[in-house]
Amino acid sequence: MSKKDIGKIIATGSAKQRLILFWEDAARAKYRQERRLTDQMMTEISESFKKPNEIRLWNKWVKIDRKVYEATVNLQGLKFQVLMHYSNLRGHILIWETIQEAEVLSNHILHEIKDKKERIKIASQAGRLGNFLFTDIQTDKEGYLDINIGLNTDAYKDKKSKLRGKNSLWHFINNAKEQALNSAIVFLSWREAILDYMKEEGFSIKFYKDTINLMTESVHEPIIGWTKDKMDEQQFIPGKFNKRADELKAKCSIAPDTRELEADPAIYNYFKKEFLRNEE
Repeated sequence: MSKKDIGKIIATGSAKQRLILFWEDAARAKYRQERRLTDQMMTEISESFKKPNEIRLWNKWVKIDRKVYEATVNLQGLKFQVLMHYSNLRGHILIWETIQEAEVLSNHILHEIKDKKERIKIASQAGRLGNFLFTDIQTDKEGYLDINIGLNTDAYKDKKSKLRGKNSLWHFINNAKEQALNSAIVFLSWREAILDYMKEEGFSIKFYKDTINLMTESVHEPIIGWTKDKMDEQQFIPGKFNKRADELKAKCSIAPDTRELEADPAIYNYFKKEFLRNEE
């Protein structure tokens, strides 16, 4: 907006135009962004509200702005909490990937031992020596290592297995997934409540909307870029159809697609009623 347009709104603009002009700049100032108005212009706008109905409207927007600003600050804090849970889930996925690679490498070496009995003996010894976080290393009947993270629930029925429910890596992976999902749903519920509140009050401040949308894009960033771990992907390897590998895809799909998530009505209503609509 040019200085000429700004000057025209200050001089002859409607109450709504002057309010938007003022609070757009006030919002930018709160977030330490480049301002478009001078202090003198801000004073001119605030002093232009003289009629009783204009003063009531001004005071109403003062309260709305305070609530929206505080809500976006809280939303930003929640965004960092969401990203923390994403990082936690990503870490668990990377641990799982490392374990899988270790299993493949170990079995590749064991494959070079042609004597089956000797291979079983060495694999069993290796299984007792090695130890991965919340896993159980077993040797199959062919003499190869099976590093069990608890993905196969039948493993719990095996008396030889050390895995028991909450002691498995698979449990911790799924727990991290649930925390990531739940925090993302809370974020999306708060986000929707703030935007709806602004719309209902006619508080059309673009800077706040843009700020909220930038936060939302961060929440929708993929937790991990590997196709095999993403729930919204159908193929184990992108661009390559492999029936056997793709059948395993469901077991590996642990990173949720947050764009498919929806706001929780209970969380939405509570935040809107107790935080945004609450009259102090």
